[in-house]
Amino acid sequence: MTVPAPSCAGRLLLAGRRAAARPGVAGPLLAMLLSFAGSAVRAQEPEIITLDPARPLIQEPGTVKPQEVEVDPATSATPATEAPVPDFRNLLAEVWFRHRAALDRGSGEQAEQLLQAALDFMRREAIRAAPEVATAFFADGRRALEEEHYARARASLETAARFDPALGAAHYGIGSVRLRADRDLPGAVAAILAGMRAQISDPATRFLLVANSLLIAALGVCVGAVLAFLILGWQQASAFFHDLQEMLSGRLSDHAARLVGWTVLLLPCLFYLPWAWVLAIWGVLLAPYLRRRARVLVIGLLSVMVLAGPAGRVIRTCFAAAADPGARALVNTRLEGHDPAQVEILRTLAGAHEDDPLFAFVLGGVESAAGRLDEATQAYQRVLEIDPRHARAMVNLGNVHALRQEHNLAQNLYKQAAKIDPGLALALYNSHLDYLGNFEMEAADTALEEARRRDGALIAALVGGGSGKGERPVPRDCRALLHEIYGRAFRLGQASPAPGWTRTFLAPSSLAGVAGLVGLVLLPGLGLVPRQSSARRCHRCGRPFCRRCQSVGKHPDVCSQCLHLFILRDGVAPETKQRKLQDVARHARRLWIGERLVSLVLPGGGHLLGGRVLSGALLITAWCTVWVSLALWGRLLVMAGWLPPAGASWAVLPVALVGGIVWLSANLTARMRHGD
Repeated sequence: MTVPAPSCAGRLLLAGRRAAARPGVAGPLLAMLLSFAGSAVRAQEPEIITLDPARPLIQEPGTVKPQEVEVDPATSATPATEAPVPDFRNLLAEVWFRHRAALDRGSGEQAEQLLQAALDFMRREAIRAAPEVATAFFADGRRALEEEHYARARASLETAARFDPALGAAHYGIGSVRLRADRDLPGAVAAILAGMRAQISDPATRFLLVANSLLIAALGVCVGAVLAFLILGWQQASAFFHDLQEMLSGRLSDHAARLVGWTVLLLPCLFYLPWAWVLAIWGVLLAPYLRRRARVLVIGLLSVMVLAGPAGRVIRTCFAAAADPGARALVNTRLEGHDPAQVEILRTLAGAHEDDPLFAFVLGGVESAAGRLDEATQAYQRVLEIDPRHARAMVNLGNVHALRQEHNLAQNLYKQAAKIDPGLALALYNSHLDYLGNFEMEAADTALEEARRRDGALIAALVGGGSGKGERPVPRDCRALLHEIYGRAFRLGQASPAPGWTRTFLAPSSLAGVAGLVGLVLLPGLGLVPRQSSARRCHRCGRPFCRRCQSVGKHPDVCSQCLHLFILRDGVAPETKQRKLQDVARHARRLWIGERLVSLVLPGGGHLLGGRVLSGALLITAWCTVWVSLALWGRLLVMAGWLPPAGASWAVLPVALVGGIVWLSANLTARMRHGD
């Protein structure tokens, strides 16, 4: 029986297993590369792949060459194709498994060397982050933290933060370890702040936070304004009931007038009208009873309703763009370096938008950062085909030619870009660097002086921003503008062509708000109550009165009995005085209890009952915004990773702190206006 010789792929995999057993960090890395090479040539048997032992395992950016392939004349006469470059994402993903294997063998030093080699490789290849590796270490750290293995949790979470600096949850987990294991409150706070800085510095995360913040703010303002208006309406309902009673010539008793009044107020609800239209009707109906500050609040509520349609469109677009992989990849190009996981997405976007130069321009920058100069050249040439006067693409294409030592082509592109865009000083600065590389000092000085004349601040920052280690300056690429990036991201997030801004005002809430504002001007009270001489509530005893009951003088907010008893100090019959004093005491007691009870549940409600309308409305809005954020915690369409690995028990402390400040402000400040 003849045993067949192992194939090329089999020999490589066998060599990989043997290399894994070598001491040090070179063994695992060589095993990974041999494993990937064996997988790449499995479909190309019987090719013979020869690895040059003198060649470094990881090449510098832009110098990765295919492995040399020799053809076995005994088995094939056709030339073999070039082996593809290994997938660096999968290569880095193997780091976690190799690291765990080294730790299981008790070789902590080898595990650390493996991690350091992977990080050095990412730095040389300009790879911004390795989310696969970071997620694996983060999951291990979270599990260790839940099991209270704090040493392992600290090591895993710190490693996750090293592989993905924008992973804020890893920093929050480190803060939890410092707080629970080390009892180090300053260290925990520093870790939390580091996580916040890491997330805010990430453009994609800022995109998500803006979308979530808009949703929370919109819901908080809407709910707060509605609650404030309902409190004011309930307070002024007695004056409306009094006017109804007077309209019927006093034939209704107080209880009957109250029943009729509540029936009129609840009548829009019986017709199943949208809530926005019900609020608009109530606002117009109760407008004559509201004083200046309260009327400002009603106008603000109706204005919020008018803007609900456009705000809804903005929020939907933000969330859709935040959830779109293409939009997120586009926004992430604002960061330094590149992400291999998003290159294919950007290539697809550039192919799908052949008439838009921005996508090809962004793709060229990513390809150039990854060291793929041929792909970068093709992308920038595509930009110039779409827009022959795209100066920034000319500068970046000139940089590619400069890296290839094609100095004449680079200088022609720099000069053409500087001529098209006189404010583009970066073209002249890169021309200066290229001249320096060729030791053309006079031309280099001329280009630098011209660049300084165009933008002295930028050139000063570029010249003075060197590393100070004797490194040679490299040409600087032009980047896409911020408004261009986010504008395209918003468009990508739209599943279908969005309606125009004018059509957003046709939403039911917007129409109701417009109708309410028109009604406030043309028909306040809806014709059911007087526009000018509407009833009022006495500030002393709370009794409603109108001009039919008494004449209005210098004190229009006080009934005639309270006017003579407390202000004019006239003589009043003892029985009348005693009865009025009881009414005043009863009203003051009810108001005092009501203010405190409402403030305990709804901070700011007591201020509204006491006449401090604007401050009360602001407190209610802030309180509702806090509760909306807590209610949506973990339930938003797109989360930005704010939750720590040990749960949300202390992650909500900032929101809870804001809520506590609002509650204390509402309950420890004066709720009644001075002089009332």
